[in-house]
Amino acid sequence: MEFQDHFSIRLYGKTMTNLNYLLAQWDKKPYLIKNAPDNRSALINMLLIDYTNFLIEEKL
Repeated sequence: MEFQDHFSIRLYGKTMTNLNYLLAQWDKKPYLIKNAPDNRSALINMLLIDYTNFLIEEKL
């Protein structure tokens, strides 16, 4: 499977709950993140990059 640079995904309810929780925490405590994403796409990209980097560096 190879990903394209533009595609749509359907998020699970738990994923949306977690993302909304993160956004609420960042709104309350903006100092938790240096460069907060300015839109949903940027947020998802940031989280996926962080997670995939973690997996590549620490787990593989």
